[in-house]
Amino acid sequence: MVKQIPALFRKYFAAPSIANLTGVIAISIITSVFAIFLMPKQANTLVILLPGILALFVAWRAYLLSSLVMFICYVLFLPFIESDLEFAQNIAIWIISIGLLSFEIIYRLASRQRFSEAYYRALVQNANDLTCILDKNGLLRYMSPSFYRVLGYTEAELLGTSAFALMHPEDRPIVQKRFNESINNANEIGRDVEFRLRHHNGTVRWFTGSGVKKPNEPMIRGMIINARDITERKQAELELAAEHRFVASIIDATSQPLCVSDVLGNRYYYVNAAYCELVGYSQNEIMIEGNFKLANLIPPEDYAKVLNYRQQAVAGVHVKPYLSHMINRLGQQKDVWVNYGLVHDNNGEHKLIVTLTDITIAKQTETALKLARDKAEEASKLKSQFLATISHELRTPMNAILGYTELLLDSPLDENQRDFARTAYEAGESLLDIINEILDFARIEAGKFVLDYYEFDLEDI
Repeated sequence: MVKQIPALFRKYFAAPSIANLTGVIAISIITSVFAIFLMPKQANTLVILLPGILALFVAWRAYLLSSLVMFICYVLFLPFIESDLEFAQNIAIWIISIGLLSFEIIYRLASRQRFSEAYYRALVQNANDLTCILDKNGLLRYMSPSFYRVLGYTEAELLGTSAFALMHPEDRPIVQKRFNESINNANEIGRDVEFRLRHHNGTVRWFTGSGVKKPNEPMIRGMIINARDITERKQAELELAAEHRFVASIIDATSQPLCVSDVLGNRYYYVNAAYCELVGYSQNEIMIEGNFKLANLIPPEDYAKVLNYRQQAVAGVHVKPYLSHMINRLGQQKDVWVNYGLVHDNNGEHKLIVTLTDITIAKQTETALKLARDKAEEASKLKSQFLATISHELRTPMNAILGYTELLLDSPLDENQRDFARTAYEAGESLLDIINEILDFARIEAGKFVLDYYEFDLEDI
């Protein structure tokens, strides 16, 4: 009931129509007669001014009209009820004074209101944001001048048309659903939504906007929409996303495992394909599901050392690449060189860039080569020992053969027997030289070769 009273006064006192002005006159006459004939003189002054005072809160024109009508009524009826002219003059002064005061007050309030309206109108007309009013069916009932500056449309082209017709076909169903939910649900709160609008020249621009419901406001009866042009920001985001994809594709194409994680290795922000192949987990398992932990990869005896290195790297201490061990999903041990890098995100949070070099195959090859070398050295050592033994065993009987042959040559022999014995002796000496040379090779391989110094004639050689 209280909310209906201002509307009632506005209807009968502020409206400029002839019918409502007639109502103002009628109410003023009835009030004047009631105050003059039925009220005591002490109270009728207040009662006669009551319609005008109520009209004062609505419009100053209605107050002036009401005061003028009641003043005329009081002057006309005064001879029938009161001969005191001083009282009549006081009533007239009261009416005129309050009328002038109300005119001044209402004029100032109206000036302030006009200034505020002009201020807000300037803001709306010069703002780059799109401001519009949609009725319950989504039809445009008002559009700010920024529609022409930003999208190139005039009021004549858009007023009365559906606002959703300007939207990109992919965004239209989502925005229209959000609008219907908000306009039909009293508990629904307007939320920001991103969408694309078609420019007058056929291009597409990105906007983010929200709405305020005003279903019972007489001048609106729908929703006020405010949208901001974010085309440049969206373009920058798309370019940045494309750059990120480009960098990620390069990192994924590298064969060196790489990951970005927190200091404890409990949360991973990025892993490339080589890292997933090394540990045996997919990107989804590592980055999204959150079940992948560094402690699952590092052997217990190495975990404290690795964690200490990671904490030093986060503290800004330069950590040299070091050798570590990992256990992948299949239980296979991997030998890796670990290198750290440190980055900070927009929130100042520390993140570790970890690059790994898998040297498992190289270590296995090194181990195999070492084993082969040891075997070769052992074989060479056995060979040298064999040659030394054989050489020693051969020299003993050869020395006996040469000694007895030399004794034979010193004995009396005929010419043929001496010739045979000399041939056997020379052949034995040649064989002994060969045995000594074989023994020298064994000494060389054993590292015990000793040079003998002899004088010789180079021309003889």
